[in-house]
Amino acid sequence: MSSPTLEAPVVAAHVAPVRTICLSPDGQLMATADVDRVICLWNRSPRGWDVYASLSLRHSSDRFRAIDTIRSIVFARSGFHLFVACGESLFTVDVSMAQITHRRDAMPTFGFMITTPLALAVSAGDELACSYAD
Repeated sequence: MSSPTLEAPVVAAHVAPVRTICLSPDGQLMATADVDRVICLWNRSPRGWDVYASLSLRHSSDRFRAIDTIRSIVFARSGFHLFVACGESLFTVDVSMAQITHRRDAMPTFGFMITTPLALAVSAGDELACSYAD
């Protein structure tokens, strides 16, 4: 069995290096995220993969720190939403509209320490699991 590689169109769609990638449960959609906090959404076609939307989680008002990168992305079982762990926040993206529909920022613990979401997983019942670093 050969090891998987990213196809040239996937790499070309991003200006910065791709950090994480995931497939929808039905295998018809793909999401890729790069180190500049840009997410590309892809449709499977007979020719391969086609980008249908791009979404940036970076805003001009943001101060960019090393911890603010996208660490993990995962599709909901329905395939209609994408969950994103980025910086100190969790995002929900509506895949059909390529828009953020929900943002949950980490709460300080012990009055000063912020926990950072690292990895995401979705259960068969569409429950989101998240690991945090402190």
